[in-house]
Amino acid sequence: MVLHEGNALLIQEEEALKILELHHDPACIVNLHGEEVICNSSMMNVLNKETNSMSLQDWLNEFYSKDQSDVYHALYHISSQKDFKIKARFKYSSHPEFADCKFTHFSRGRIAAVFSMPKRTEQFHLTKSTPFKESVGAYHYSTAQLTLPYENSGQHYLFDYTNNNVNEVQYQLADMVEKFPHALAIISNDWEIVYANPEMESLTQKKLENHYKQKLWEVFPVEDYHELFRHYLRAMETKETVEFEGYLNQLGVHIQMTVHPTSDGLTIFARNLTSYYKQIQALKRSEERFSLLAHNIKEVFWITDPSFEKFHYISPPFEDMFHMHPNEIIEDPFLIYHLIHPEDRERVCEEVMLMQQRKHSIEYRIQTQNHQVKWIRTRGFPVNQEGHKYIIGIHEDVTHSREIESLELNSRQLQTITQMSAGIAHEIKNPLTAIKGFVQIGAANPDLRDNYNDIIINELSRIETIVNDFMMLSNPKSTIELQPIHLGEIVGYVLQLFKSVLEQNQMFVESYVSSSDAVIYTEPKRLKQILVNLIKNALESMGERGRLVIHAEQDNEGICLKVKDDGEGLTDEQMQKLGEPFFTTKKEGTGLGVMVTKKMVADLNGTINYESVIHKGTTVVVRLPLQHEGVCHE
Repeated sequence: MVLHEGNALLIQEEEALKILELHHDPACIVNLHGEEVICNSSMMNVLNKETNSMSLQDWLNEFYSKDQSDVYHALYHISSQKDFKIKARFKYSSHPEFADCKFTHFSRGRIAAVFSMPKRTEQFHLTKSTPFKESVGAYHYSTAQLTLPYENSGQHYLFDYTNNNVNEVQYQLADMVEKFPHALAIISNDWEIVYANPEMESLTQKKLENHYKQKLWEVFPVEDYHELFRHYLRAMETKETVEFEGYLNQLGVHIQMTVHPTSDGLTIFARNLTSYYKQIQALKRSEERFSLLAHNIKEVFWITDPSFEKFHYISPPFEDMFHMHPNEIIEDPFLIYHLIHPEDRERVCEEVMLMQQRKHSIEYRIQTQNHQVKWIRTRGFPVNQEGHKYIIGIHEDVTHSREIESLELNSRQLQTITQMSAGIAHEIKNPLTAIKGFVQIGAANPDLRDNYNDIIINELSRIETIVNDFMMLSNPKSTIELQPIHLGEIVGYVLQLFKSVLEQNQMFVESYVSSSDAVIYTEPKRLKQILVNLIKNALESMGERGRLVIHAEQDNEGICLKVKDDGEGLTDEQMQKLGEPFFTTKKEGTGLGVMVTKKMVADLNGTINYESVIHKGTTVVVRLPLQHEGVCHE
């Protein structure tokens, strides 16, 4: 079918495709007016199509959705003076990577599209080449004759540029060849250079007008280009297409060439792969830098799929850390599961799955093949690259830091024990000294013995209190029996214990209990003792006519006990020391009361906070979570 636009005769797509068929890259002619695309055989293979014609929309649908807009933009914004280049991917191609796409406008409403997919072929390396000094120039049409090297019904298409009667079809075919996006040259059977398009002139830096009809070896000496001539001779003798890649030393370019034999000689296509190889070299250098980093740090980098059933990369330090070669884990990812300490396996399997959603870190033990136990910290997070999900992470050996933490903890514990032992010895020594002295006086003066009995009993009671408090601190958390209680009854019971003290010192008490009829579950003995200790400390911090405020509330979060006094309060320095063994602001205090109170609150899974203002008083707030009926274990 011959296309018409106005009175102008346009080129046949079928004939244009014959030119593209000579090049093995996927290519097509896009007719924007007719919204039709005609493909060469290579493009048909890429698209898995049996026919070479399809609608423009069907052709666009062959690209990934993200790339369709780029292709559409290129088709409708290309000008006749400038080529348009993009990168795009075909959905169902065996090469899903990005292809270099070059669009060339060669006639009204029609565009040639060529897609370059670099492939490995026969390699060669030229050791020598002559310098190309001549400047790039356009083909001189006034004297040249060009025979296009393909056959159609036994006839050859001949373009004679000295003939004024040359028709528009010939001009447009020549124009398309001139604008072909890859280098093209034609060599006759006599090894004469009969044509080179501008791309070939640019690549070789040789003007066709200066070398037209010259022997190929006169322009490119055989001794410098013997590998090229070897491939040319092979194509000429076997009448088979030859493809190869190589490097031209003098030009400093990588090329890919296709030599196609015809009845008239050779048609040579060439592509400049220099930028592609530069990208490869840049990628290689980047990989080398990453490899240098990965080999010289102790942490282990790894990349896996979200299911952790396939590792894509494990850095070399893995072998030193796990005493197993990374390839063993890549081949069988479940081997790492057997290295995890049996007590940690279930927890690790659950927590690594959290890395599918967010950044997460876990610490666990491993047992290496030589029975060495190590602590490992693993951190990982999800990434998404071109629609593929991965988990990227780091393994870190924290055995040494764990050992240091353990030593520091033991040191602190030893320091605490030493401090408490000295405090206990000091606190017990004072009443023992008093008891010893009064016993000696009683032994020397039997008549006075009864006068000191009360003092001796009080000092013994003081020793008993210190021992009981210390035993409570040293005992581990015991099983707590939860019982139903009324919060109002607990507060009332404790206030009754202090009734005589409150009346004797003429103290004002304000108590508020919310939900006093509500039944809650807790351990009543501990709750009473907590409230007793808080009220006792508050009373001892106040003089006569002090004001004590007690609030007991129950809300959705649990129980809140608040005890407030208007005593002397505590300084910031005293607040920091509050709870330390044997620190007290009282004359006869042991300093263990606060520690005991904090422990009982912790036994009930609660919290305790102190707020104090000097000369204005102290407020203590205890919060206990709601418990359910039953037994609460540690």
